[in-house]
Amino acid sequence: MILLFLLPGTFLHELSHYIVGLVLGAKPVNFSLIPNKKQGSAGHVGFQNINFFNAVPVALAPVFGGGLALFWMYHNFWLNISDFSLAYQALGVYLSFAFFKTMLPSSTDIGIAFSYPLGLVLWGGCLYLSYPFLIQYIQNLV
Repeated sequence: MILLFLLPGTFLHELSHYIVGLVLGAKPVNFSLIPNKKQGSAGHVGFQNINFFNAVPVALAPVFGGGLALFWMYHNFWLNISDFSLAYQALGVYLSFAFFKTMLPSSTDIGIAFSYPLGLVLWGGCLYLSYPFLIQYIQNLV
């Protein structure tokens, strides 16, 4: 039942994997939102070409996809919540919860990201070097 409740967030989680995998050449081969009890997952995306370059961003894509969704919700909903009807407010709270709950990487995602140490170093270094620019950009948005 909880999986059905989190379906919008699960869709965003798996779509994040799919889009980043497509952009970085991981070659997504399937996309499913059907829960798998054996794997303990609410959905999955399969890839043909996971390597050191794309493993980390593909595995951690839901963190950024969920973060972007919450950022969008904040600017388009939470700042103006009093302008909306009670039903729309309830929908906004529900979607925010679903996105937040499902944006964390699964144990499978973490396993994939950490199976390529060179990728962790590469992407960690890029994040470290771009951090001051990202902070400045985010401050300009807000």
